[in-house]
Amino acid sequence: MKKDLTVLGGISIVAIIIGSVLFFYGEGVLSGTANVNSNVNSPAVLSVITRGTNAPVTSRKNFLISNASDLHKLWVFLYGNASNTPPLPDIDFSREEVVAVFAGEKPTAGYEISVAGIHDTNNKRIVAVTIQTPGASCTVPGFQTSPYEIVTVPTSSLPFTHKDVIKTQPCDGTAS
Repeated sequence: MKKDLTVLGGISIVAIIIGSVLFFYGEGVLSGTANVNSNVNSPAVLSVITRGTNAPVTSRKNFLISNASDLHKLWVFLYGNASNTPPLPDIDFSREEVVAVFAGEKPTAGYEISVAGIHDTNNKRIVAVTIQTPGASCTVPGFQTSPYEIVTVPTSSLPFTHKDVIKTQPCDGTAS
């Protein structure tokens, strides 16, 4: 009887530890595909640099920027040389990379694009991109937009790919 209680207690402790790991780090930790950079032992942290709705990009595009020169080129492309251009962000490219996602031209307001997360597997880094569209019953301004978002992510030697998820905003505040 005492031996059975000890075994049950041990199983309970292991279950609690596994449950805690899954809760804090996601199920990918156990399968080797956690949201973790292969060179860093902490969850991949995304930091938004900028976002907007008026990019000079006509079709859906993604860019991975891994040096200051390319970031400067992106900044000039995005903002031009206008006097109200935001300052170029200071990025430590030995630790971070920049991911820029562009939705392309959209016929109305109400569209958004964002980097929802980063997921590393054994052979690639998947950038999850959410594209939000206005629902058919939404009342939105009828001017053309071109949404974008630019974020920093921890560096990785893995090749990047992306997965787009399209969500429709039904105009009552919930996305589907």
